[in-house]
Amino acid sequence: MMFIHEKYIRLVQGFITFCSHPQKAYQFIQKCKKRGFKESISNYLKNNLVFYENEFLPELRSFSILTPPHSLPLALLFKNSLAKASFECEVFLDDNEFISASQESIPVVFAPQVFKKLPKKFIAFQLEQRTSNWFTPSYFELLKNASFVFEFSENNLVFLQEHGVLFSKLFYLPITPTDLSIPIENPHSSIQFDIVFYGCLNERRRKILSELSKQFSVLIIEDSFGQSLYTELSRAKIIVNIHYYEGAQLETTRLVEAISLGFNVVSERTGNREDDFFKDKIVFAEQNDINDLISKIKQSLSSWKISDKKTETKETSFFWFDFFLYRFLLSQDMLSFEDFCRFFLPSYPISNFKICLSLPESCERRAAFLSQKESNLFTIFPGLRHNLGWLGCGMSYKFLFSLCQKKGIELVCICEDDVIFTANFLSRLKTIENFLLSSPNWEVYCGLISDLSRRVEVKKQFIYEGEQFVLIDKAVGLVFTFYSKKSLAILSAWDPFQKDVKSNTIDRFMESHLNFFLTSLPFLVSHDANLTSTLWGKEAGKEYEKLISESEKKLIKLSHNP
Repeated sequence: MMFIHEKYIRLVQGFITFCSHPQKAYQFIQKCKKRGFKESISNYLKNNLVFYENEFLPELRSFSILTPPHSLPLALLFKNSLAKASFECEVFLDDNEFISASQESIPVVFAPQVFKKLPKKFIAFQLEQRTSNWFTPSYFELLKNASFVFEFSENNLVFLQEHGVLFSKLFYLPITPTDLSIPIENPHSSIQFDIVFYGCLNERRRKILSELSKQFSVLIIEDSFGQSLYTELSRAKIIVNIHYYEGAQLETTRLVEAISLGFNVVSERTGNREDDFFKDKIVFAEQNDINDLISKIKQSLSSWKISDKKTETKETSFFWFDFFLYRFLLSQDMLSFEDFCRFFLPSYPISNFKICLSLPESCERRAAFLSQKESNLFTIFPGLRHNLGWLGCGMSYKFLFSLCQKKGIELVCICEDDVIFTANFLSRLKTIENFLLSSPNWEVYCGLISDLSRRVEVKKQFIYEGEQFVLIDKAVGLVFTFYSKKSLAILSAWDPFQKDVKSNTIDRFMESHLNFFLTSLPFLVSHDANLTSTLWGKEAGKEYEKLISESEKKLIKLSHNP
């Protein structure tokens, strides 16, 4: 991260954005009308990294949801999650009632393309498969005009951005199992079928169900919702989930509903990220493999018993849906960082402390990172967001520092998704880790330094198994970093309420509060200058690359003349 030629870069970026993005140009014009041209320009050029406006009032503690019947279980999931953070929420099936209620609450519309009446400001929850016929020019316009867009599938994020949905509006919100429990008010008195399928039928589903009916007694339900559906479902032992499209996204709304009802589920796999959220809750069979599907159903039937619908205790539970929803609330100042940590620090699921910090909505950066074979060493942490990007970045690091402290970690490695692993990275990494574990005289190891201070002092130099180490007193560079236990304790004290961008970005805070920075020469990693920085924009990459090169040359010179 950096703070370079801010006014010049922002002026150029602003002009390009104004000319190439009509929607952003319109938003800026509206701000000018509200605050005046002079004040709007002043805020943009002078205070753009500390000044922002939330789309909805942070003090609003009430949501209203408009949903079609088929996504009502998801609306209940949403409401249940909000209630745990003391938000009120009312669910509507009628758009007229919803319009009235939304005037005093934050409106969220599930599958907004099916409704004729919508409020001027609303959050759209996009629930369609990318191959769906619903994706028309008018639907894309609807999404672009929404205040925010929640997207259930990671694979759809780049698709939406390619069709004009802005990064700033787009939030990944995967539909995952939680502690939601839906009662069946009138369960059927007896089990009559082995398996049940519910949903729309097409040729693919009919063909698979025909094969399954040769092995099992099969119940098929169409066009049924709510308690009447649940009564019918209770006539079978197991719910089977079959994709409508070949290569479809996982039908997460249906799966969450089935799990919340207490049913055992066998589903076709997709191979996408969303499968991981359900791997401990349902049984997966390979897609387009009828024999595997039959085998998994037989296994599930052999061990079938009526579910008691027990959920994990609040002290040990972690739910990804809650995490990503609260991540949005945090970004809009509707939830404090302290509360966010209170909810998720005790139970955040992590065992690998080589971590890559990456925003799921930054599709290009995520793809570039994952394209490198070395990425397999790392667990991805979905970075936190804020209207002030640098503040979201700082909160991401503070969360990770606090998490490592809580778990008593002695050595943690955190990289960012614009890192480039050099050809001999793996062999050098092993040497560096061994040195760090055996040496107490360091606080942070930087795989590269992006901005070497003019006042830097070389404290000591080492040669260990052919690797040259330099210990200095100041450094800025978070692209690839190891942290000691001592540094974690210091850095976790970073204060998100201090909105001074010149001193309180997390890298500047680190430079001013630590004194023992270790690095290698040549630098262990490099930085991808072609990727867009979510903090500083596209143009900053080249400047960043230049600073890194100058820092390395300067440090080599200093190491030769200590």
